[in-house]
Amino acid sequence: MVNLRRIKYTYEHSHKSKHEVCQARINLEIEIDCLISQMVSVIDCLLVQISNKLGLSIPLHQISIDRVVSELYSKTKKIDLLTELNMAREHGRWYWSVIELRNRSLVEPFDVDTHNPELISLLEEYFNHVTTLVENIKGKEPLD
Repeated sequence: MVNLRRIKYTYEHSHKSKHEVCQARINLEIEIDCLISQMVSVIDCLLVQISNKLGLSIPLHQISIDRVVSELYSKTKKIDLLTELNMAREHGRWYWSVIELRNRSLVEPFDVDTHNPELISLLEEYFNHVTTLVENIKGKEPLD
């Protein structure tokens, strides 16, 4: 997050050449895309850890929230383990928004000029949600 804020500051306060401003913008867009991808990857990794630790035997290429929830329900008594994540991915909730940002960035350039001016703060909030979610799940079921 610190790197993202630094690049955003450089981009917004750059009074340099057009090339340097363009480069700062590209760097900012890359950092945003990376952070979004990392948040999604953390959740994917958590799902793999849950599958492995609880012996769900889900092949890696079939790991998804729905599949892990289904297997938790049918094979264990830990059906509430992913309740918080399920709620977070409901339409309009924070994880749903992360997925929407990721999907949007896959099909169109992430234009930092036209998106929410508080995007960095929003991403920081989502990152904090991911951190809290992982801590809460690992608190219910140690996965290490």
